[in-house]
Amino acid sequence: MKLSIFPLTPDLELLLKYASMLHDCEVASIISYIEDGEKLRKIARESNILCTTEVEQGIACSDALVLMDNLFDLDSEKYRDCIECAQRLGKPIFYGSSLKGLFEAKAADKPEEQSTKQEESGIDEVRLYEFDSPIIAVFGMGENCGKFECQIQLKHYIEKMGFSALSISSNHLGKFFGMETLPNFLFDDSVSFHRKVIELNRFVYSLCKKYDPDVVILGVPSGIAPISVKDTNFFCELPLVASEALKIDAGIMTLYYQREVNDGYLQQISDYCLHRFGVPIDSYFMSQQMAMYDPSKYKMDYLFLTDKQMETCKPVVNSKKLISTPFDRNNEIYEKVVESLKCNIEVI
Repeated sequence: MKLSIFPLTPDLELLLKYASMLHDCEVASIISYIEDGEKLRKIARESNILCTTEVEQGIACSDALVLMDNLFDLDSEKYRDCIECAQRLGKPIFYGSSLKGLFEAKAADKPEEQSTKQEESGIDEVRLYEFDSPIIAVFGMGENCGKFECQIQLKHYIEKMGFSALSISSNHLGKFFGMETLPNFLFDDSVSFHRKVIELNRFVYSLCKKYDPDVVILGVPSGIAPISVKDTNFFCELPLVASEALKIDAGIMTLYYQREVNDGYLQQISDYCLHRFGVPIDSYFMSQQMAMYDPSKYKMDYLFLTDKQMETCKPVVNSKKLISTPFDRNNEIYEKVVESLKCNIEVI
């Protein structure tokens, strides 16, 4: 399937970076704003991808439109233009839950909602299923801190080791890497905490019955704690739901970029996760995203550092704990996690 993607964002750059790992699809065109002209020209020079600011030109050469989350409050009018054009040309549209407001309820190509109906889930029976497959969870300090990239790398590593991995992504782009995506009820304010726990347990159990994986990789949405007055991370509701619904055997923590990290800071995170969620965290993944508090907004602003910017911002790691930084992307953090589970995997 040929994909047309709008607009140019850090997540789109991840798709390009890991293009060889895409499943049964390829990026055919990128549509973005005039302000992204220089970046679009650079991508066009380095690939066979059509890069354009013209909506219809970009969508016409693809089989489907993929809308990226609007992380930077970009002009939504061009989003609507893309939606209208794709609908007119009969192209399916893939998008995350954050963009639901752009669609009319009657839109014919609205993504299928994961069912939470009582008769389908057996919600009256309060029972949590147990799993034969070990579960690795990828947690994060908050939004936009590298969870998706960590999942891509972890899935690839486990499969290279000869094991089968069921990867469940918190990012709607996960489907293009052969991952399942988390159900919509997790993000529905009208669904109770209790019901989310029961439903998530059943959701993962049904996928395990279907695929019989050696390992389950779960991307846990949101963050493990509030990080500012307005960035509450929903008071870590979703990590709590995941930890109550599933017995998580090992965890990796994704961090925002920091100029320096030390043992004390990482140990505090490990202790917190063990006591709050019952999950052992022994490995860390530092992203290229920096979170900075804006006192005028009472919230965090996010800066996505380019490779060039990172050249002058190499982090200093004063820790014996395993941490993968943008300057030192290796498989050691994944080796450690898999090694801790290997006995369980080999029994399976």
